[in-house]
Amino acid sequence: MLEEAEAVDAAEDAHYGEDVRGDELPEELKRREDRLAAIREAKARLEAEQRAKDDARGRKPEQKRNPKGGSPYKREYGEPDEKAQSNFTDPESRIMKTSSEGFQQSYTTHRSRWRGTTSWWWRRR
Repeated sequence: MLEEAEAVDAAEDAHYGEDVRGDELPEELKRREDRLAAIREAKARLEAEQRAKDDARGRKPEQKRNPKGGSPYKREYGEPDEKAQSNFTDPESRIMKTSSEGFQQSYTTHRSRWRGTTSWWWRRR
């Protein structure tokens, strides 16, 4: 029985390769897991950005109402807006309205100093 198992194992190693165990996920499921991981990562990034915005506005996690006006907040602390979006491949880019083409995945304009000169630069997809 052991000799038969070793023969089958050797035949499978010759056919599939020594590094393949045989219980790996199919490619379509691997892509699905990768896609779900990217979605979870983007969601966590949006939540972290929203927490930073809430902190910058002086909102505390336990606050349910605006202390200035007293009206209740529309969302929980750190919870992004329903329409908040993040690009999976390039999180620094944003969907921005353009003057002629409607909306486009773009970057914000930055002012940079390079070799002692001040210049404006921007990139657009």
